[in-house]
Amino acid sequence: MVHAGNCNERGLPLPRLASKFEGTMSVPTRPARPVRDPRVAKARRWARLGAFGLLAALVGGVVGAVVALTTPAHVEIAGSNTRVRLAVGSTVDQFGVPGLVTIKRATSRSVFGEPLGVRAVLDLNVAQLVDATGQFNPDVLPAYIQAYSDPKQLASDIRNALLAHVLWCVGSGAGLALLGAAAWRAYRRWRASYDRTHRLGPADHAAARAYRAPERIFAARVAVALVVLAVIATVPSGLRHAPVPATVRPEPILAGGRLAGVEVDGLLRPALVAAENYVQTYFSRTDTYYDQLRAKVTAYLDQTPVTLPSGDDVAQFGYVTDRHCNTGMDRVDIALLEQLGVKTLVSGGDDAFSGTFAFESACTRGLAEKSHKAGITDVFVGGNHDSAQTIGFEQDQKIKTLTGSIVTVDGLHFLGSPDPRSSRYGEGIQPASVAVQLQLVDAQGRAAGKTACASANPVIAILHDPTAGAAALDSGCGKVTLALDGHTHAQSGPNAVPLPNGQAGYQFVGASSGGAPGEKSLERSFASRLTVGPLNHAATVEIVSVERSTGRLVGVTAFRFTPDQQIVVTQQRPAVKP
Repeated sequence: MVHAGNCNERGLPLPRLASKFEGTMSVPTRPARPVRDPRVAKARRWARLGAFGLLAALVGGVVGAVVALTTPAHVEIAGSNTRVRLAVGSTVDQFGVPGLVTIKRATSRSVFGEPLGVRAVLDLNVAQLVDATGQFNPDVLPAYIQAYSDPKQLASDIRNALLAHVLWCVGSGAGLALLGAAAWRAYRRWRASYDRTHRLGPADHAAARAYRAPERIFAARVAVALVVLAVIATVPSGLRHAPVPATVRPEPILAGGRLAGVEVDGLLRPALVAAENYVQTYFSRTDTYYDQLRAKVTAYLDQTPVTLPSGDDVAQFGYVTDRHCNTGMDRVDIALLEQLGVKTLVSGGDDAFSGTFAFESACTRGLAEKSHKAGITDVFVGGNHDSAQTIGFEQDQKIKTLTGSIVTVDGLHFLGSPDPRSSRYGEGIQPASVAVQLQLVDAQGRAAGKTACASANPVIAILHDPTAGAAALDSGCGKVTLALDGHTHAQSGPNAVPLPNGQAGYQFVGASSGGAPGEKSLERSFASRLTVGPLNHAATVEIVSVERSTGRLVGVTAFRFTPDQQIVVTQQRPAVKP
């Protein structure tokens, strides 16, 4: 049987001629497509996707940066909200309260050849500067001035707020752009799937695009106009201008201090002259005084090294109490801890003036900032001159506050709670009855002891009043091994105390770390008269050494600073048995 494909039109078989040319002739064929490695294809898809995402994030970040430059950042300064923004074209930095006072200082900052200033506007609540009758309160003025007495800290707060604002806007813009890009990719995948399912082809797509062309053209024009307006509003001029010197008239009374070269203007400018003594005391002289004291501390430790108790199980922490908003001592305290390599700072309370005014947030803000930069962890408890507002400020400043629960730092377990009494401005200590006060602080200490009983670790009780500390030792089931207190402004101890389990505990009462006199003096006079400015009385800071595993007190090293800047160091190493 002959296959029809090998026959001529008459049906006769054709001769097999191909064999004659075999090996000398080939039939042209289409070259085969190379087989693509699926791994390479997948890598290319991911690369395209990554490039698309990177481009989207970049565009979103640029938009976020534009938003950051056109909107203000917010930062809390001395209890008041402050709006901060960059001012392109301004040759001065400005800080002030609208309609009341403006402080100006020349700046050499520039961007793309244009001057760049910083403008900070304080939302001041003037109610904190007047008494109940609406009259200006002279007692508050020194404290309020001190809240702004560290321009370097204020500048740092403003700079950090601006940086955080810019980073947040840029990050948010990039994040939103990535979400938008992801949504667009998801839409395209859904659209392709839908088209395949419903058999929609290129002709259908072309008809849809033609129908929507007017809307797309209008949207594109609006987008271009908005981009042009945004660029004009935010980008400095492309024409270079000759630099114009800043017109700032420095105030003579501020010369020689951190505010040298500053101009003050506004309705309250005459008050600056009236408060000249305050300004000089709490800006220039105070700053110089504590800088000198810090330098003396560093030199003292370099020349006369202090050896702290050591051991693999021994932890060290600094202890301050009753600072009463002496912010000048902050730099001294941190320098001392840095020189000794101590990474924990504990406060026994009364860090504020009275816990009454919003500007008292400055009483701990500078210390918290300096501690953070030095890698030091702050652990604070509230005293009778502090308040719930004070503790809220401290928590906002990343200070670990003791409010009834155990806080663990560097292997040590701290327990405390705010003083149940209060000493608000103009009230004196409340409740007024001494008997009731004793009942309250005793109950406070016993509540701390009860909490310690349930702990698996030895506990250090940080309670402002010594009565509370003694109650915690007595009722702590032997778990409270050390009580650190304050309130009296007089150092006492460490005193050995027998514990319920037969072991030895210790109680130590620190003197004022802010140079405050006796507590009775503070009740008769607003604290700012006694602790603002250079030291009026001796200030004391202790370094406490404790065994981590047992909670046993190993030693107390006290540094006492006198008003004439003398430094006295004493070391006590208590016996093991009481």
